[in-house]
Amino acid sequence: MDGSIIYFAKDNLGLGLIYIGKTNRTLEERKTEHENSALNRDPSPIHKALIEYGFRNWEWGEIQKCNAEDVKLREKYWIKKHLKSGMTVLNVTHTAKQTKNKSKSNSKIGSIMGGKNVWKSENAKKWMIISEKLKPVRNLTRNIDYHSLIHADKNEIDSRPGITRSAKTGIPTVNNNLYVFLGIDGNPIFTDGHLKNKTRTKRVKNRDTGKIYDSVKEAAEKNSVSAGVIGGVCKGDYFTVNGYSFCFLDDDQNEILKPKHLENDKRKKEKYNRQFAAYLIEDNNYENPKVFDTTKELAETLNVNQSKIPGVCRGESSHTSGWRIAYFNRENNQPELTETHRKPVKKLIRKVKCLDDGLEFDNASKAAKYYRSIRSQIQLVCEGSLKTTNGKKFAYLDRNGNEIITNKHNESLRWKGTQIFCPQLGKKFNSIKHFCDETGVPHGRATRHLKKSSINLGGLTIHKI
Repeated sequence: MDGSIIYFAKDNLGLGLIYIGKTNRTLEERKTEHENSALNRDPSPIHKALIEYGFRNWEWGEIQKCNAEDVKLREKYWIKKHLKSGMTVLNVTHTAKQTKNKSKSNSKIGSIMGGKNVWKSENAKKWMIISEKLKPVRNLTRNIDYHSLIHADKNEIDSRPGITRSAKTGIPTVNNNLYVFLGIDGNPIFTDGHLKNKTRTKRVKNRDTGKIYDSVKEAAEKNSVSAGVIGGVCKGDYFTVNGYSFCFLDDDQNEILKPKHLENDKRKKEKYNRQFAAYLIEDNNYENPKVFDTTKELAETLNVNQSKIPGVCRGESSHTSGWRIAYFNRENNQPELTETHRKPVKKLIRKVKCLDDGLEFDNASKAAKYYRSIRSQIQLVCEGSLKTTNGKKFAYLDRNGNEIITNKHNESLRWKGTQIFCPQLGKKFNSIKHFCDETGVPHGRATRHLKKSSINLGGLTIHKI
C-alpha cells in the first residue's frame, strides 16, 4: 500500500487498554502478525494482553494515514493523547517507563524500611504483606506458592495482570490456572469466586469402591489413568473410566452429581435387575421360563449361539435354536416382551429323519444334499403335505428325538410300478426305480433280472411281490 497508517487495538471489556501502532502494510496483515506473536508467547505487553483477554475481545481500527517520514511522530502524538485521556497504553516504550518509575518507587519504599532487600526479613515481610506492598500468591491448579506477583509472573505462563485478576475474582485464567492470594499465615484468602470454582480443588470419590482422594491428580495416579479423564467424569462429561464412576465432594463431603452420574446409576440398576429368560417356542403363553443371569450361562446350558441372544431379546429375531429369549426383570419377575415375541414363529429349523433308512440330519437342506433331492419337497413330506419324495418318507424330530408323525405319514402308499422284494436286504421296494435308486443297480439290469434270475445284480436278487 502507499504510505503508512497509524492504527489502534483497544479492548472492548471496559478495561481501558489500548495499543497504538504504525505500519506500511494493511491493518489486517499487522493484526495477524500481532496474534501470531501472542500465540508464540512474545513477552511484550500487547501480546500478553491479547492472550490474557482473548483475541475476540479486541477492537482494531485505523486512526490516520500519513507519509512514511511522519509516521513515527504521529505515533508518539497519538500515544501521548491516549495517555492524557487516562487509558492504559500497552506500547513497549511507555510500559518500560512505567516499570522504571515503579522500580524507583519500590526502591524508595525499600530504602525507607531499611534497604531494597528488606522484604526478606520475616518481620518486614509481614508488614509489607499487611500494607499490600507484597502479595504472595498460590497457583491452586498446580499447587505452587510464590512470594510475590513478580515471582509468579516470571515462573508462570500467565501474565501478571491475569494472575492478579484470577486471585481477586477466583476465575481461572485463559490457560486454565486458578490463583489465590496468601495471607500472613500462608493460608489462601478465598473469595466468593473461589468458592464457586472450588470443584477444581475438591476431593474426589470413587462411587463404586467408596475410596476418597484429596485431588483429581491423586485419584488419577492411584487408578493409573489421566487426570483429564477423571476430571471429565467428575464434571459429568463422561459416564465412567475403567468401569468406575467418580465425582467431586462438597465441603460437607456430599457427592456433587451431574446428569451423567444419574444416568449411569439408572443403567447400573437396570443391569442388576436384568436377567435372561428362555422359552420353548411351543410355550406360546410364556409360562415356563428358564432364567439365567448371563448370556454365557444361557448359551452353555441350552446349547445356543451366544452372539444371537441379544438380537432375539431386542426383537430382531423371533427365536434361536427353537428358543424364544427375552430380557427378564428381576424386580417384577416379568419378561420384557417385544412385538416380535408376540408374533407366531415363521421359520423354524428342525432335525429331519428319513423313515426308510433311519438316518438323521440337522435340517432339511442337509438331507436334500445327501439324497440329491429338493429341500422344499422334503419339508412338505415332514409337514404331512406329501407322502414321499423320490420314494422316501421323512419326518421332523422333536426336542427329545422322537418322530413327529402326521396323518399323511400313516396313509397307505399307492404303489407305482412293480412292488419288489430283496431277500438279501430284507426290504420291500415300491418299484424297480426305488430299488435301483437305493442300491445303485442299473435299471435295465434289474428289469432283465426279473425275467432271468441269472443276471448278476452284484450279489443281490429281487422278485415281484
